[in-house]
Amino acid sequence: ELLTYHFPVIFPLLGPWVGGIYLVAFWLAGLIKIVFVVVAGRFLLKDRESSADGLMKTSSTSLVEHERSGGFAHLFMDRVKKQSRLFVRIAAYSTGMMFLVLLGLELGFFSWTEALIGPMANHLGLPAVVLGPLGVYAVSPLAGVSSLAALLTQHQINAQQAVVALMIGGLVMAPMIYLRSMLPNYVALFGARLGGVIVLLSLICALGARLVVLCLAVTGGSFC
Repeated sequence: ELLTYHFPVIFPLLGPWVGGIYLVAFWLAGLIKIVFVVVAGRFLLKDRESSADGLMKTSSTSLVEHERSGGFAHLFMDRVKKQSRLFVRIAAYSTGMMFLVLLGLELGFFSWTEALIGPMANHLGLPAVVLGPLGVYAVSPLAGVSSLAALLTQHQINAQQAVVALMIGGLVMAPMIYLRSMLPNYVALFGARLGGVIVLLSLICALGARLVVLCLAVTGGSFC
């Protein structure tokens, strides 16, 4: 995602400050998950030493296989090539979605999302101009980020308000994404009970990271 989403899309749109904080929210969610896995593993898993030995053997075998297939340079270039195709698809999707979302805004299709997000935005002192982009963000994050970037460039909102708006949009968007994409995949892989627990814990970590960044953005003053 650094190569296909954050660096080529988020940073040019939002700039280094807001884009960097947006990236930190994603990394913080990953860090929370790692800490949870480590702590849970220390308390719940048995025979950790034998599992670690097996993992070391598997990793060594994988390293030898990578070296035989042409080395890490070949592997890296192969991944970059595949990620570049993904970036082209994301760019095409972003352009098309921007057109559809802006058309939907003109036709008033996103009034329900504004009603859902509006009270939270007003409570945090965000201007009314962000309600439209926030409604868009709940449906399409790429289009929502582009809309907020336009407001930021035109100085209708400052960097702090942009970060707060992004975190609010993420809080509303994350459950939709997890229910729409992650839950079916994990239920298919691990069954309804275990798959549901995995998705729920992952969602809690993602929401927790956004809440932390939101609180820091609200109480930390302007980033400009």
